[in-house]
Amino acid sequence: MRRAKACGVLVRARFATGGCDRVVGYSAALRPADGRAPVWFGGGKLAADLTLPQLRQQWDDVDGQGPALAEWRRSPEAAGLAGPGERAAVDVAEWKRAAQLVDAVRERLERTPDGDVAAWRSGCRGAAAMLAALAERVEKPGPDGTGGPGPIAALADRLAWSAQALRAQARVPVPARAEVRAATRIIIAAARQGPAAATWMLVATALVLLAATIQTWHRRHRQHRQAATLSTHADALARELRRRRIAAAPAWSARRYGAFPDAHLKRLSAVLTDDVARLSTPTPAPSRAAILAFPGYRAPATAEEARRRLAAVTEEVDLRAALPAGRAAQEHTERTERAHAQQAQRSSRPKLRGGPSHGRGGRGR
Repeated sequence: MRRAKACGVLVRARFATGGCDRVVGYSAALRPADGRAPVWFGGGKLAADLTLPQLRQQWDDVDGQGPALAEWRRSPEAAGLAGPGERAAVDVAEWKRAAQLVDAVRERLERTPDGDVAAWRSGCRGAAAMLAALAERVEKPGPDGTGGPGPIAALADRLAWSAQALRAQARVPVPARAEVRAATRIIIAAARQGPAAATWMLVATALVLLAATIQTWHRRHRQHRQAATLSTHADALARELRRRRIAAAPAWSARRYGAFPDAHLKRLSAVLTDDVARLSTPTPAPSRAAILAFPGYRAPATAEEARRRLAAVTEEVDLRAALPAGRAAQEHTERTERAHAQQAQRSSRPKLRGGPSHGRGGRGR
């Protein structure tokens, strides 16, 4: 309720007859911006799975008492103080953990039979919840009025549409997904000021893959309209993520292998691939090929080190392939000019000549 009120939603409780000690339902409304009276909707009017009993099935140990009852008794627009798990925190590891939880949801759905409609609807609902939480953090309007709902929020709306079920299906109890709850809590708690390029994009990419899995399920059920709509919005989000990654990419001079020409990267990738295969054997042989191909090359000591270096080279290759043609050409020109400048600098250095020799062989050796 505190989070809903923070998003501009008014929430009021419906108590059981005879007192204010037991909440049996609720109504919600958007806070009107022009001073008009709000329009209230009961949870069941919004969707069959948004009644209070259905929501409580998705939560752990909820009885509507204690702090929850105190929050219900507040006015529809007033929210209490945030709890310990609701305060914002910046932690890159938590974003990675959230991405792993999203992958766990996707893998579980892939093992779910197509006929278990209730479980698939629950997966759609969880994906919509995680995307909505991410949109609240990433696509929140700025103080100057810029920004606002974008492809993340649009995909969340489409998944929420896919989660809608008939009332008979909505009565089927579905166990709550612990991964969905944990990932949603992480996304909600993560501050918007966190490092964008390497954090929330991991979660967004995992959610695009989850949406693709749900889209496949719709297609197998011959629900082509839902599948086509999900495909359109998932592709739009994937394009936006690609654009943001390219925009956030550092200059080639700041990347680990950015100064290497394309041909050098290709050879280095082949050498590191051989190193991974060589070090993965029980008794690895010396890396003579790498030493001959790259003078001064330090062969990795372990297969894990070789994989990390190969991943860095692959990331650089993939980034160059995804860069717009203009920026890629500019980087290539800058690398070439720097290489020519270094070559000219080496050529202009005075060559040291040795003095007369006093050893065997006579004068002049």
